[in-house]
Amino acid sequence: METINKQLTYTIILPAHNEEDTVGIVLDAALGTDTTEILVIDDGSTDSTANIVKERVMQDARVRLISHDINLGVGCARKRGIQEATTPLVLFFDTDVSTATTEQFQQIIDPLVSDTVDFVVGGFESFGRVTELFAKPLLRYFVPALSTITQPLSGLFGARKEFLFTESIADGHAICGILLDAYFAGARITEVNIGKIIHDKRPNEQKIEQAQSECEILFKKLIEHDILSIRDVRSIKDERMPAFCYGF
Repeated sequence: METINKQLTYTIILPAHNEEDTVGIVLDAALGTDTTEILVIDDGSTDSTANIVKERVMQDARVRLISHDINLGVGCARKRGIQEATTPLVLFFDTDVSTATTEQFQQIIDPLVSDTVDFVVGGFESFGRVTELFAKPLLRYFVPALSTITQPLSGLFGARKEFLFTESIADGHAICGILLDAYFAGARITEVNIGKIIHDKRPNEQKIEQAQSECEILFKKLIEHDILSIRDVRSIKDERMPAFCYGF
């Protein structure tokens, strides 16, 4: 049985942009935990997202609403959450998940609170084209230690703040850099299966943009850590994956 370290408190960070249909569901699930605080980063929403959060603020002092005047991107919202969090541990959860449960939050945070790992990926039952066709094959080839992670681009994850580097987090949807930074910094990483989730489907244009960003970030990280050289990256001309060369 895992020992829970009561000194390792945590903050739940919920980036949100126009999620009026689901933000209340996710917030209610988060409120069922023993978290110290819940930070909702409203990233320039133009719907009722902020009003729904304000209702929960009135109901529970742990909830804080932090608003961006304009939409800066989910990466910027994540960075703001890390900067505002007052605890050593943080847990991120997407606010478009209509099936969120308190148990899913606990499954992600418990290994961190027990101090057995430093970074937890929330795995779930889903097929994502960017994950399956880009992220997993690249990680399997270049960073085999992370090849067992089934959802390396999951927006549901927890970590010790010391393994999150805000200066290198991408502004948009790209997320592989967060995982890679933690890995190269020596974090103990694991993945927990939180079951099935249902969330909004993003347009293909966003997925293409993310795929390009993920590839660019991955190769930059490989160069930074001397796994590849710029010459190596530029020599990759496989026309099936043109995004390999973006940014170099």
